[in-house]
Amino acid sequence: MALKFRRGTTAQKSGSLAYGEPFVNTTLQTLQVGLDAGDVTIATTGSNNFIANQTITGSLEVSGSIGVVGNLTINGTSYTAATSGTSGATGSNGANGPQGAQGPTGPQGAVGAQGFQGNQGPTGATGPQGAVGAQGFQGRQGPTGPTGPTGPTGPTGPTGNPFGGGTFTGGIAVQGAITATGDITAYSSDDRLKVRIGNIENALSKVQQLNGFHYTNSDVAKSLGYTTNESQVGVSAQEVQSVLPEVVVLAPIDRLVLESGEIVSKTGENYLTVKYEKIIPLIIEAIKELKAEIDSLKS
Repeated sequence: MALKFRRGTTAQKSGSLAYGEPFVNTTLQTLQVGLDAGDVTIATTGSNNFIANQTITGSLEVSGSIGVVGNLTINGTSYTAATSGTSGATGSNGANGPQGAQGPTGPQGAVGAQGFQGNQGPTGATGPQGAVGAQGFQGRQGPTGPTGPTGPTGPTGPTGNPFGGGTFTGGIAVQGAITATGDITAYSSDDRLKVRIGNIENALSKVQQLNGFHYTNSDVAKSLGYTTNESQVGVSAQEVQSVLPEVVVLAPIDRLVLESGEIVSKTGENYLTVKYEKIIPLIIEAIKELKAEIDSLKS
């Protein structure tokens, strides 16, 4: 037959239990059994473990497991609690499983905010000098400057007769034309005053390099004082200079005589003129060379 347990609080127990009467004391959380010598209390420790050194006669009904430390005697048979065996050796780790398949690529994150502008870097090394550019167009000629102040009055010249005449020592510069009703005699041609160096060679070839042409004054010439618009004839000072440089000098409009007597260009442009009468010796020698060629062809 099953052992019946009465349960209640300490107050509900009301005195000693009858012999063999079990009682679960819910106040003390103990199991009490009535004996001749009084009540026996079995207390619990830990997870429902009972501690007692008493003999229970009759049936003990336990729901669940019961643990015994020491000996347990049931119906005269003594049972000794088994001791725990030693722990077995730890097993070796199992082999690593195969690597799982790579997961899909996650979505691209949002673009981050623009960072602050960095400090300006140091100045780079100077690059190589570029090629010289093409020469620019010549600028327009500037306007004529204002008339300068009147220079000091020169010394009085020698008194001449009413029809001109007289002798002047030194150079005379004339701004404008010189008109004479008589001859103009210059230089000297006396052979006794000359040391001949040699006749002009290749005169005909040199003449062939010259050109006689019609022309009118350019804007630059007009700005310098050559204001006439009449058609004129002449040669190029640069062409003459290339074959007979002795007859090319600075143009009177561009001559400046320094205190030292040196003659320099007043504008810095070195405008030139030709002593036309001194081209005659070249023409003479060219005619002679041409005559010799004609005679050679005739013979």
